[in-house]
Amino acid sequence: MKLEPLHAEQIPLTGRHLIEASAGTGKTFNITRIYLRLLLEKDLTVEQILVMTFTKDATEEIKSRIGQVLRNTIANWDDLAVNDAFYQTVAKSLDKAQAMAKLHRALLFLDDAAIFTIHGFCKRVLSEFAFDSGLLFNLAMESSCQEQTVEAVQDWYRLLAKQAPDDYLTVAEFWPEPAQFIQVFGQAIDKHASLTVPSPVDLALQVNQLAAHAVDNLSSHQAFLFEQLVDNQKGAKRLERISEYEQLTAWLADASTLQLPELLALPALPASFTDGRRYGRSKVKTTLVEIFTPINELKQVFGGLAEKVKRLAAYQVVASGLEIIADAVERKKQHLGLLSFDDLIAILAKQLSAGDAGKKLARQLAKQYPAAMVDEFQDTDPNQFNILTQIYQSAELATLFLIGDPKQAIYAFRGGDIFTYLTARNFCQHFWVMDTNWRSTAGMIQGYNRLFYGSSLDEAGANTFGSNIPYHPVNASNTVTSLDLADDDKSLQFVHFIFDDEAETAKPAQRSEMAFWLAGKITSLLSDNKQAISAADIAILVRDGTEAAIVKQALTAYDLASVYLSNRSNLWHSEQASQLLLVLKAVLFLEQDRYFNAGLASGLLGHTPSSLLALSNDELAWQDVKFAFKAIRDEWQHKGFISAALKLLHEHVSVLGETKERALTNLLHLFELLQAASARYHQPLELVYWFEQQINLESTESDAELRLESDEQLIKIVTQHGSKGLEYPVVFVPFASRHKDPGKIGNRHVTVIEYHDETGQLHTSLSGNEQQLAKMAEEAYAESIRLLYVAVTRAAQRCYLLVANFDKVERSPLGKTLAWPAKVNISEQLNALSAQYPQAIGYQCLNDVTTSAQAPEKHKPSLSGIDESDPKVATFTSKIERDWWLSSFTALSKNLRHGGVSRPDRDLDEQPAIVASNVNRIGFDLAKGAQTGNLLHDLLELGDFQHQDWLALSQAMKVKYAALLAQWSADELANWCQQLVRCDLGDGICLAGLNANRVLKEQEFYFPMEKASSQKLAVLVYQHRQRQMAKDQAHTQLKAVKLPAYQALKGMMHGFVDLIFEHQGKYYVCDYKSTHLGDAAEHYHHSALQQNIAENYYDLQYLIYCLALHRLLKSRISDYDPTKHFGGVFYLYLRGLQVSENPKGNNASSPTGVFFSDVSADELAAMDALFAGADSTDGERSNELGVVTND
Repeated sequence: MKLEPLHAEQIPLTGRHLIEASAGTGKTFNITRIYLRLLLEKDLTVEQILVMTFTKDATEEIKSRIGQVLRNTIANWDDLAVNDAFYQTVAKSLDKAQAMAKLHRALLFLDDAAIFTIHGFCKRVLSEFAFDSGLLFNLAMESSCQEQTVEAVQDWYRLLAKQAPDDYLTVAEFWPEPAQFIQVFGQAIDKHASLTVPSPVDLALQVNQLAAHAVDNLSSHQAFLFEQLVDNQKGAKRLERISEYEQLTAWLADASTLQLPELLALPALPASFTDGRRYGRSKVKTTLVEIFTPINELKQVFGGLAEKVKRLAAYQVVASGLEIIADAVERKKQHLGLLSFDDLIAILAKQLSAGDAGKKLARQLAKQYPAAMVDEFQDTDPNQFNILTQIYQSAELATLFLIGDPKQAIYAFRGGDIFTYLTARNFCQHFWVMDTNWRSTAGMIQGYNRLFYGSSLDEAGANTFGSNIPYHPVNASNTVTSLDLADDDKSLQFVHFIFDDEAETAKPAQRSEMAFWLAGKITSLLSDNKQAISAADIAILVRDGTEAAIVKQALTAYDLASVYLSNRSNLWHSEQASQLLLVLKAVLFLEQDRYFNAGLASGLLGHTPSSLLALSNDELAWQDVKFAFKAIRDEWQHKGFISAALKLLHEHVSVLGETKERALTNLLHLFELLQAASARYHQPLELVYWFEQQINLESTESDAELRLESDEQLIKIVTQHGSKGLEYPVVFVPFASRHKDPGKIGNRHVTVIEYHDETGQLHTSLSGNEQQLAKMAEEAYAESIRLLYVAVTRAAQRCYLLVANFDKVERSPLGKTLAWPAKVNISEQLNALSAQYPQAIGYQCLNDVTTSAQAPEKHKPSLSGIDESDPKVATFTSKIERDWWLSSFTALSKNLRHGGVSRPDRDLDEQPAIVASNVNRIGFDLAKGAQTGNLLHDLLELGDFQHQDWLALSQAMKVKYAALLAQWSADELANWCQQLVRCDLGDGICLAGLNANRVLKEQEFYFPMEKASSQKLAVLVYQHRQRQMAKDQAHTQLKAVKLPAYQALKGMMHGFVDLIFEHQGKYYVCDYKSTHLGDAAEHYHHSALQQNIAENYYDLQYLIYCLALHRLLKSRISDYDPTKHFGGVFYLYLRGLQVSENPKGNNASSPTGVFFSDVSADELAAMDALFAGADSTDGERSNELGVVTND
């Protein structure tokens, strides 16, 4: 394939053309001129010339440039026909009047020009030929169908857990949640048909081969090994090493023949013989290391064999699941009438390949668009190229121009396929190259020509880009002037950082020192007194957000304003999205303090720590904010989201910091997207759930942040992918020698392996073998070179490449470009490069980086008022109360120190199980566990004991606890609830008789602990039990009460009381228990309940609850007397709560499931004194202590 220089006035207007347009060579300029010739010479209309590119912005840019050319040609035809070589040639064969008529018509109908994105073109064709495609007319278009994918994966997880629990556990061990599954396998869902999965048999064969190679290697070197490691030992030591060698070779011999089950049963590899400590100082260490390398490789593979086998089994399940998920996504899209952009391309490609019907459609399209131009063709995928070949391969009179630069193919992660470009070489008939750069200075061009040519420009070039992509040096237009600055830096300037020793590997943390130097250099450029450079002239091109953050931190330290621009800046992942989510949750759940507090502290409402503290101490102001949030919630529920959002914005949003414009822009953009989504998600909870899902998704096809005009005036930190198509006077590439492992994404290993074979065919595998991983890495490294090419060629006048000896530097983009060997001498390599073209390429070596890479003096903290000549270390004189902690009944009874925050009691100790099926009562049949506890507490907490519509509440509970209540109707549950509240608890008390204004439900409390003794507390509990047994005339032997032996209980006691109620002037504590003691009422008599309470220390629990109530009553009732006002405590075992029909010796009217205990005034006083840190006689101080409650 020979490339001819492109001259727009001479290129034939028939046939299939491949045009290579290197960076800065005027691609759009030549596209508009070829377009003009098609209008004038081929008599085509703007509707007949198909122009395709890959983004909406690019289509608008091309349309605008064509419009400019048309207007300029019309206005200056005579002058151009004389002075411009292109117009001279064109005008020779044209009549001016006819040319003007064609140009005026083209300008008039330019809005109808066939200029599309590839997706837009497919949509147009499918719409125009809807009957042939079989598609609905009203299909909705989505950039991706991520939401449907999430739903399909969630559905598959549920079905797998139900239908194949073993397979579910296999998958869940590695990817426990659907979100993790999508993150790892999302890109493989559409490729499930061609997906390959390694077999465990292949893993066994790998072990066999490694073991066979290792044992052969040992045998062939046995004499040498014995000479170095055995014969130099004596006696028992020598015999021991011979034994080790024999054990090793025997193990390897077995491992070379065994199948997988036997391999898994093998003991660990006996590798003592190869212990490196035995030859660490040997003169033949290198030889020994080489001999033992196969054994070390085997050790790595065999060491994780069982784990790898389990993972391969999981991959097998995943592979079958991906097909199920893909089918489910298709069904969901059909049901909703959705098509993704990729669907458009796939459907049209399929239609064009469908036999005679496809050929007919292709002929119609070739007739409708007899000329086509495809911009950025290097980013085409196989389906897109298939569409073009089907339309234009057999069209004799049609014209096709494919314009692109294979050196700029950097979008593999989006599906761009460089191998498709290479395949197009066989499809095309003419090959052209744009060989003159109009963007950069002559020095800049010479510098990067040498960098990517791979050798001196007067010699044969190296295969820098691989894949049969040659680099053709471009010519300089000599129309761009060089910068005239005070420094001696060259157009292509290498800056080499040596931190300690050049041979030592630079640490990742030292990137910040490089960034500080960069910031200092920018400061000097901006203050250069020879030529003015503005911040807008400077771009820093990074590969990821980590590099961007390091650079931005350094720029901020130098007071240099900058903006991070990424082609993947995801609005959902912005700070404002997370902040808004917190605020919306605070509005919806304002009764829950954790949500309300988080919303206030989100950073979106203008609060600082000090203002939040002041607000929390001002009860009236706090309530005002809650009322304001309630008003917003009401607005949302009655008038819709956007009304509430604007109310929130005008009355509460206050953005702090220097990024107000960006924050408010993002916020308004989020409001717009949420309002659009509210058309589908009508309920506020639904909308917030959807919002949270968008934030958590790892999609690359998402709404990007809107650009701001003010961003243009700042230093730009741009991703190298995002910089494509842009240009800047000065460019910095801060970490050009940093290696990124292509087998990892962050800290996660890549699971979906994609690579091409020798024919350019794409293959996809889960996990992949060594050859597949190596092929994937080879392609990734080649793309990293292309990405560096894109970065360097953005520079018009100067480009700085910052270099350090990072780990695996030879595999970095710069290392791969310059073909560096391992353990490269960087300074030697870069000096030689600079010496070849000293006027274009500069080299600067920084040996003392630490001192030169610091923020300027003015940014250091002020030390005014301090004698810096004799600084003294401050002395801490305060006291830290290390024994202060937040305790609870759970912490005391289970020894969970510093885990004392209590939660509402839900009988969490119960293990899930189902009781005997022959018991018909709901209470006995309900499954054990916290879920039942939640149900029972919800019923009694939400229900009005006197006036509740139990049927309506039961219906709501049936929805919330569908699985738990599947076997009972709402009527049955309602009847049981009525029985519970009407049951006589004793002394005429029943829950149904309690007025709503006489009860406190789910009452939270705190009270202080002043050095209370846990041992004395245990004594009080024991004495209380003694009193209860004496009262009940029971003769059971009491067990010792054992509590954690803390030095002191100091801090706050915390807990929740299920119910506090007042009856006939007395106040009672009531707690609900869902504990399952048996399947009949006889298991819930007083003695059984008393035993259960003692075993679980519930008496300690209710004594703490009673003390909380006692202290509350003391603070609220002026003449409080516990003998008159304190009624006692009820513990209701709800499963067995009923009036006893066969009491077996107990009083016939006594209910089962009810435990009652009076707590004497003396016991209350003793508890009060104990937690007050005084003796029980210290009544004055205990009377001063109250209880903190949230009522």
